[in-house]
Amino acid sequence: MLVKIKESMRIAELFYLLNDTNWNKFDEKFYLINRRWFDRWKDFIAYDYIVKQLVEFGNKENDLSMNRLLQSNSNPGEISNQQLILDHRDFMKNRCEKMQFCNFALKKDIVPERDLIFLTEPIWKTLHTTYGGEEIRRYAIHKNPASILDRSPFLP
Repeated sequence: MLVKIKESMRIAELFYLLNDTNWNKFDEKFYLINRRWFDRWKDFIAYDYIVKQLVEFGNKENDLSMNRLLQSNSNPGEISNQQLILDHRDFMKNRCEKMQFCNFALKKDIVPERDLIFLTEPIWKTLHTTYGGEEIRRYAIHKNPASILDRSPFLP
């Protein structure tokens, strides 16, 4: 159970510290992850419960209910981004000649908030080290009018 608590707290720390402060301003590289897999991971790790108890309520680790941690769902398995990725044969048919493709093309019907979430490099590396899976890497290639790097999952 201690492993689940540590993993939850590490991801929560990275989400709170990096996503809310520096990453929108400074990181040019970001990663995409299948929201369905991420939701399964959150259930498995009891992420929402742990973060609520330890971060929001300020409880100590030994105050956590072991029953709540033990009743979580099964391991989410390898990070499964295949549902997001355009089939290699389709990509070769639709490829723009000038584009230097750096990773994987996404399916055209992907909706960012529904189908995927954006991760910083430390969050991706934390999850990938434990679970493995396909890496979908992207780069912020321009700044918006507020001089903040824009991120589009559909750009290489």
